[in-house]
Amino acid sequence: MSNFQEQFNELSISFNQRMNEIDYENGMMWMYGPNKCTRNAKKFFTRAANNGCEKSKFKLKYMLYKSGQDKSMDVNWLRKAADQGDAQAQSDIGVMYKDGKGGLPQSDALAVEWLSKAADQGDAKAQFNLGYMYAWGKGVPKSIALAVEWLIKAVEEDYAPAQCSLGRMYREGKGRPKNDVIAVKLFRKAADQGHANAQYNLGEMYENGRGGLPMNDVIAVKLYRQAADQGFANAQYNLGNIYSEGLCGLPQSDDLAVEWYHKAADQKHEKAQRALRNMKNDDDYDSQ
Repeated sequence: MSNFQEQFNELSISFNQRMNEIDYENGMMWMYGPNKCTRNAKKFFTRAANNGCEKSKFKLKYMLYKSGQDKSMDVNWLRKAADQGDAQAQSDIGVMYKDGKGGLPQSDALAVEWLSKAADQGDAKAQFNLGYMYAWGKGVPKSIALAVEWLIKAVEEDYAPAQCSLGRMYREGKGRPKNDVIAVKLFRKAADQGHANAQYNLGEMYENGRGGLPMNDVIAVKLYRQAADQGFANAQYNLGNIYSEGLCGLPQSDDLAVEWYHKAADQKHEKAQRALRNMKNDDDYDSQ
């Protein structure tokens, strides 16, 4: 084979590898970025997989596993993928051990072991969950400093749950210097990704005019409703209070208050359950 042919082959292989990497990165962006789209992610992974990209082949299998369409792909399949070093699989296994789900026993020690492996590879979900373990001293000595360190790493990956958690730490001055302005910025980043807890917290900041925001009941209610529609109990309870008292420019409505209180109470929200009991007692008193 001539030198020219060898150089051409090397350039061709290098070009294909680079194109595979670009397609893989685009697939990951669509799979985990702020504008998630499974269809687009699958398109890029498929093109790279057809061109021999092993990482993309695994991501297609992982998407099939997450969809639940292939019943043969159970936690044992996920464990094999984790053993082979896939960060996403390691992160999922770690969370399963943390929560005692997926057929795995609850084990803080094993959760930390697998989350650490994934976090060290830059997996944002694992970094966030590892931060949680350090914050509460589960499977590791309690360390707010290390909790914040891992949260910041996940925030740098634009991971919405981490943005919300770090925002709360800034708002409350726990592990971070108290700073409502930074809290608002973090809440907004997560809320823009549709994160219900962040929408609720940002709504509270607008309702109370904190973090440099103007006091704005209209925006607050809009954010509460966005969170409540996703099933976030605190937001549902807040809407119940707003309708019960006719606050934030909304008309007073016992019917709507009860509706939202019930949604929160069904999730064992104690304040909502108490509010329903109080409303029932008031009705019983009025009927006497």
